[in-house]
Amino acid sequence: MGIKQVSVDRMEYYSEDVKRAEYLSDMEQKKYGEWIIKGGAENASEEDKRRRKLAIEKFIETHTALVRNIASKYVGNSQLKDDAIGVGNEELVRKVPDYNYVKGWRFSTFVYPWIKGAIQKFIKTTIQNENVIQSLKYDDGDEGISKIFSIDTKLDVNKVLKKLRAKDSEVICLYHGYPNGPEYTFREIGCKLGISEEGARKRYQSARKRFIQLWDDQGEADYN
Repeated sequence: MGIKQVSVDRMEYYSEDVKRAEYLSDMEQKKYGEWIIKGGAENASEEDKRRRKLAIEKFIETHTALVRNIASKYVGNSQLKDDAIGVGNEELVRKVPDYNYVKGWRFSTFVYPWIKGAIQKFIKTTIQNENVIQSLKYDDGDEGISKIFSIDTKLDVNKVLKKLRAKDSEVICLYHGYPNGPEYTFREIGCKLGISEEGARKRYQSARKRFIQLWDDQGEADYN
């Protein structure tokens, strides 16, 4: 049985991060998966145990990039990044022995939600420190607002969106595909809203700047 390929539509966490982190072929994943299971049996021989250890090391070394990708998505280049990567790597190491290739999942698909969950939990715990909040200040560019939408914190994105004018909130949500929709281009947004492509771009840039200001103000208010 081959390893299942899971689409973005079927599993929302199976993102481009997973695809970029794949370095093992289906055959290699099956082989190392077999070694993990066989080497973990009660009657495993010393050779089986040696292979299990090798397989675990192989899965870890080929998926540290996945951890970095997930950490970068949730904390960007803030001072939390190195710690988030460390937390993600610990979860990666913890979950490798639990991988069961027989169920048909690729290893990255199996481990992704565990790494993501560990990093999110770390953020939620750490974010309560006011100094960390200051380190997560965002610029008013696309990268900054994208990171806000990707970070799951107590700071409510919807609360900030409601403070914007309806048309500004709409253009931000359309451009970033928030909360669960597709991301629209400025041309597509213009057609949808009945304005020009350049008009959509200018409206977004103005709304983005205001959103960032409100987001930072809310963060300071919530943690003072």
